[in-house]
Amino acid sequence: MRPLRLKSFCVLCLLGLWSSGISYSHEENRALVLVTGVYSNLPKLRQWELKKLFLGVPIIKDNQKLIPLRNVSDRIMYEVFLQNVVHMSADTYENKVIEGPAVSYSDFDQLLRLLVETPNTVSYMWRENARQEPRLRIVQVIWTGRTSKN
Repeated sequence: MRPLRLKSFCVLCLLGLWSSGISYSHEENRALVLVTGVYSNLPKLRQWELKKLFLGVPIIKDNQKLIPLRNVSDRIMYEVFLQNVVHMSADTYENKVIEGPAVSYSDFDQLLRLLVETPNTVSYMWRENARQEPRLRIVQVIWTGRTSKN
């Protein structure tokens, strides 16, 4: 009788571990990064500089005016950017943008092409996407955390 209880206990433990794994399978650790073209020498930005840049306030680093490109190719990524970098909802963000809001790009390939071909452009994307593209340089990590999978 004892071996049966031990086996039952082990099975229940394994089922508990397995089911707890399922509850987390829809989330993953992610990092949002600031990117630019591989040949850019853009230094890291302070949090306030990054926020102001994407609100339309001119930011000049090393005598170069930065050009923000808003990446809206991934809904979850854009929400993370709004909530954790500019600390605003989408509606508030749209109303707060000063002059010439950052142009939005829903086509990732078009965004990538502009980052590579246009000097002083910056954008944000998931770190795993940036690492797959040798023509980009990760300037800095701007957020890390857990998100739902796409």
